[in-house]
Amino acid sequence: MTLEQLQVLRRVLTASQTSGLAGLIASVAPLLPAALSAQRVALVVNDARGTERIFAWYDEGRTDGPRPAPSSWSDVHVVHRELQVEGRPDGALQLIHSPGRAPDAALAEALADVLVLAMAREEVLSEERRLTSLFNSGPVVVFRWRNAPGWPVEDVSPNVTKEFGLPVESLLEQPYAPRVHPQDLERVGTEVAAEVGRGRSYFEQQYRILDGKGEPRSIYDFTHVVRDADGRVTHFHGYLFDDSRRIEAERAREDLERRLQQSQKLEAVGTLASGVAHDFNNVLASVLAHLELALTRVDDAQARADLDQAVQSAQHGRDVVKQMMLFTRAMGEPRAPLLLAPVVEHALTLTRASLPPGVTLKSDLDAAVPPVLADATQLEQVVLNLVSNAAHAMAGGGTLAVHLDVTSAGPGPLGGKRCARLVVRDTGHGMPAEVLRRAFEPFFTTREVGKGTGLGLAMVHGIVTAHEGAVALDSQPGAGTCATVWLPCTSTPAPLVSAPPAPDAEGRGEWIAVVDDHAALAAATARLLESFGFRARVFGNGGEVLAALQEDRLAFAVVLTDQSMPEMTGVELALALRKEGLPTPVVLATGLVTSVDVSQVAPPIEVLGKPYRGEELAQLLVRLLR
Repeated sequence: MTLEQLQVLRRVLTASQTSGLAGLIASVAPLLPAALSAQRVALVVNDARGTERIFAWYDEGRTDGPRPAPSSWSDVHVVHRELQVEGRPDGALQLIHSPGRAPDAALAEALADVLVLAMAREEVLSEERRLTSLFNSGPVVVFRWRNAPGWPVEDVSPNVTKEFGLPVESLLEQPYAPRVHPQDLERVGTEVAAEVGRGRSYFEQQYRILDGKGEPRSIYDFTHVVRDADGRVTHFHGYLFDDSRRIEAERAREDLERRLQQSQKLEAVGTLASGVAHDFNNVLASVLAHLELALTRVDDAQARADLDQAVQSAQHGRDVVKQMMLFTRAMGEPRAPLLLAPVVEHALTLTRASLPPGVTLKSDLDAAVPPVLADATQLEQVVLNLVSNAAHAMAGGGTLAVHLDVTSAGPGPLGGKRCARLVVRDTGHGMPAEVLRRAFEPFFTTREVGKGTGLGLAMVHGIVTAHEGAVALDSQPGAGTCATVWLPCTSTPAPLVSAPPAPDAEGRGEWIAVVDDHAALAAATARLLESFGFRARVFGNGGEVLAALQEDRLAFAVVLTDQSMPEMTGVELALALRKEGLPTPVVLATGLVTSVDVSQVAPPIEVLGKPYRGEELAQLLVRLLR
């Protein structure tokens, strides 16, 4: 072997350090003709299946253009080598050359051996680069630390900087323990000792570490235990990844589940309200009617006071049913542009006298707050409930502040919308997190049995949501509670209305048909109508009154009918009357006002909510008749 050939061989060995298999072949191929003193040289590399991967060639100075088939060359020499990578077959290499002056077979064999080794080395390096790139580009941090005090770090993958903001040099040969959150460190050490003591080869942990900014980050740690020949634990190595996203997703899922449960509870309350409203309202209506009849026959002042108290209790029962139905908007009222300041002021006037001693009420109401599209009665209920809850939290005294203003944007879906904002703040005992989380649940209350229904805040949530607004509570134990309501403003101005004079509630002997399958209620209603100057006749179903009117079209001035009855509902009776050509006015009594569709019934027809007071019914009849 000449000195020139030795120098060429060294250049080939140097070129074998080129990164990448294609780059290696591209660097080596131009050196082969000079090393072998050959006119033609070809280098063919195939994979394990025989598919050609690389074909480099040199033909009397040409290295480009159409590649000739080496089999067409004359007097060729072929050196064949099998490729092995980590002990497994990985293809083959062929060094083909057509000699020039004097072929050197030994050199060709040596060059082929060098190329095979270089290619195998490059395959291993390429696999290492691929795995390194895979780890560095992914979210998993690979670690290794010694089983020594503080767990000194021996190695860690470079992506620890991208994932946790920790430079590799700040970790190597430094204890890992200070990176564990101080509140979790003792638990982590105890768990590691317990797992090692059980002889486990791997274990999993969840804890927090401090990232490069000193902020806590939740991680999931999968650790493999390394033992020496004597079974002593020498190292730990494994994988870390940021668990914050999973925890946030879990919290979002739990929040969604809570909202779903809340929705299901509200739906259950709505179903319950729909199921009991008819019977319960009939009972209350009968009680109210008999109480009013009794009041007309009692002269004793104390007896009248007792009966008045009973009337108030029955009306309270009616309000509870109404609150239940508000959750599903079953009793939604028509909404109109409304100024909030007068509504809030009126509600505060009603509550001032009932505040506990020592509670100071302060109000700051901006009269210039734009109108909202709302129902005044329902929003008054919102204020009454919020103020009542705040006062209850300050039984020992405190300050109750009510503030009304306008804000440029509300929370969540109200973002960007101009909103009226009502804030009710107290200095009471506040609420712990578990109570605050359930505050809007129907029937949930912290008051003693008999002192709260658990419907107040649930009703507030239902009304505000039905008005396309938002409500939130902020509370800490011992720091009071702040309730905030946002309602979207409307550009439609609120009308200026004056209260109409109360209509006359005295009948003139007109006949009223009372249709109800509840016999006691029907009888009480008839007697109540007679006390207001009307005359009444009771029917147990719609078919009976329809037959009576077919016989005498002028028998009754008004038909007062219940909606929910067997055989024929109130609406069906009204349609049957119109089908017979009877224009008799109809008053349809129901506990679910907005669930009744009377759009197909020709007027005159009115819907009256149950239970009702006798004067309310009498005024409606007079309005229809006059």
